[in-house]
Amino acid sequence: MAKYMIDNVITPMGQSHVFNAGAVLLWVGIYVAVNLIGAAGGYLNRLYMKTLSNRVAKRIRDEVFEHVQTLPVSYFDHLPAGKVVSKITSDTESVRANFYVNGISTLLSTVVMLVGVYVTIFLLNATLGLVLLFLVPVMMLWQRTVAVMQKKYYSENRELYSQLSGQLNESIQGAGIVQAFQQEEKIVAEYEATATSWVEIGRKELILESYFSWSLVGLLRNFTLFGIVYYFGMQFIGGTLGISAGLLYAFIDYVNRIYEPIQTFMNVVSGFQQSMAAGDRVFELMDTPSEESGEELFTFDEGRIEFKDVSFEYTPGVPVLKHLNFTVEPGQTVAFVGHTGSGKSSIMNLLFRFYDPTSGAILIDGKKTRVTLIDVVCEVRWESCFTRSVFIYRDDCFKRRAQ
Repeated sequence: MAKYMIDNVITPMGQSHVFNAGAVLLWVGIYVAVNLIGAAGGYLNRLYMKTLSNRVAKRIRDEVFEHVQTLPVSYFDHLPAGKVVSKITSDTESVRANFYVNGISTLLSTVVMLVGVYVTIFLLNATLGLVLLFLVPVMMLWQRTVAVMQKKYYSENRELYSQLSGQLNESIQGAGIVQAFQQEEKIVAEYEATATSWVEIGRKELILESYFSWSLVGLLRNFTLFGIVYYFGMQFIGGTLGISAGLLYAFIDYVNRIYEPIQTFMNVVSGFQQSMAAGDRVFELMDTPSEESGEELFTFDEGRIEFKDVSFEYTPGVPVLKHLNFTVEPGQTVAFVGHTGSGKSSIMNLLFRFYDPTSGAILIDGKKTRVTLIDVVCEVRWESCFTRSVFIYRDDCFKRRAQ
């Protein structure tokens, strides 16, 4: 459009000194119409991709949350709740925003635009088009190199953000315990150390993106424009320049248009790396094996409980129970008494199959709990398990005894 308007409308008017209002209004109208169509297409594309991304994010979150309900209790022993929440909310949001909203749609439009620009340049000047093709492999190779470096930073960034969420969750849930033992300064120092590491990783990300994306693309754009001006300038000096002002303008305009999708592509790839780092954490959670379930139905007959040579470890190599043997007869009342850490709660956790023994077997009415359907065990937990609540008072011990 610009080439045609310069060569067939503006140049003739300059030569004849006659203003052609009809032609000018026609091309201005075409230009406005094309931009309005592009704006409408961009709106519909954005609306569709946002709707699609929201549906995909909801499905991912639903599946992740449903899977979390099937994980064994041992999975949460050494994992702060904030980290699990971060994977379900923050990481899935990063996948939604960087991959679906700003990724796929932008990448498709970028590829279409880049192909269209190259086709147009080839139609205008095949030699120049062939020369400009070198930009594609150069940028692809450069992007691949940058992506390897970016992924490392993005993975560390997501992990540190998860740690911040975990520390924040624990400090809020355990605020009473923290204050009772006067550990506020320690908690603040730990949080500030993690936050400082997170900011440092973010700074490295920004430096990498700025240097390899904006600086490189701008440098290549300037070299390419210099090459085109030199090429046509030498033809003009030699008297062999056979192009019009409109064609020269079109060449320069399309060269700039080549770098717009390349710059956009570099930014999209950066977003893809962020979504991949977040997606790895989500799929790591999804790949965690669910709680094992047997296949046999279970029904209470008499309620005889038997521990046969039961050993148990929360952490491999650190035994909690060793070769435990005892039997509780139907109707018998048994009390487990011992100091803190002696294994009283661990015995109940094994009985209700929150954990499975490392070795040995637990039998109820002669049936092993390990081979019982987990749904049936859950019903037994719900009907039989009563928990206690612990309250820490900020008060004098003697006063509490007196009360």
